[in-house]
Amino acid sequence: MKFLHSIFAALFLCLAAVNLPGGVLIYEGGTRAGNAAAAASSLGLTYTIVDGDDWDIFDNVLYGSVWDLVVIDAPSTWNSSLSQSIATYIASGGKVMMSYWYAKEDPILTAAFEVQISPVHFFSPQNVYPWDLAHPIFHSPNPDIGPLTSWTDIWWGTDLEYAAPVGSAVALAGFSATPENGIAAIILGNNGRTLYNSFLWDNIGDQMGVQLIANQISFLLNSQNAAVPEPSTFVLLGSALLGLGWMQMKRHNAIH
Repeated sequence: MKFLHSIFAALFLCLAAVNLPGGVLIYEGGTRAGNAAAAASSLGLTYTIVDGDDWDIFDNVLYGSVWDLVVIDAPSTWNSSLSQSIATYIASGGKVMMSYWYAKEDPILTAAFEVQISPVHFFSPQNVYPWDLAHPIFHSPNPDIGPLTSWTDIWWGTDLEYAAPVGSAVALAGFSATPENGIAAIILGNNGRTLYNSFLWDNIGDQMGVQLIANQISFLLNSQNAAVPEPSTFVLLGSALLGLGWMQMKRHNAIH
C-alpha cells in the first residue's frame, strides 16, 4: 500500500509540474500598432514577444515552454516555414489565435485553423460585424463589442480576406451585417481552441478593436480545453515512476 501511495504521490507532483503556466506567447510580424500586445497588457497578463525579424527562433521559444496561449499578429511578416510548427502545436492540443492578411497561399495554416480562404482580396479595410452576439468574445470582460467600423489603413497595400469555417469550426463575425456563407471574418475552430481573424488587427482605429482582441484572449485562456503536455513530459513522467518503482522493489527485497 505504501508503494502505491508513493507512486500516486509522484504522479501528482509530475502532473502539477506539467500544469505550471507559461504565460502568453505573442508573435509580432511587422505590426505597427501592436494591438495584440496592448490587449494582453489591458488584461494584466504576462507575455513574451517574438519579433517577426526573429522568426528563426520561434520554434525554440514555442516548444521551450508550456504556453497557456499563443497569439500571432502577422499583418506584414509571416514565414511559411512556421506554419507546420503552428499546425503541429494546434494538433497537440495547444491554444492559438491569429490575425493574418494573406492566408490563401498557405494551405497548411488554413487547415490548422479549420478555415477556407476566398480568392477575393480587399485593398481597403472592411467593416466587421458580430454574427453571434451571445458569444463571450463580444461581451467579456469588455462589454458591448459591436460592429468594427473605425479603421485606419497603416501603409498596407492589401487588407482582409473572406473566410469560411471548415468541419466543426463556426463563424462568429463577418463582413456583412447578417451571416452569409463564405464571408466570415472571425472563425472559432478546433473545438474552441483556436480563433482565426482574417481582418488586419493593425487597421483597428479605435479602442473597441483592442477590447475585442482582449476578449478573444480571455476566452481562450478560460476555455476548458487544456493544452496537451509535450511528449517529452510523458517520457519524463514514465521514467520517474519506473525509477521510483525500482527503488521500492529493491528496498522491499532487501528487507525480506
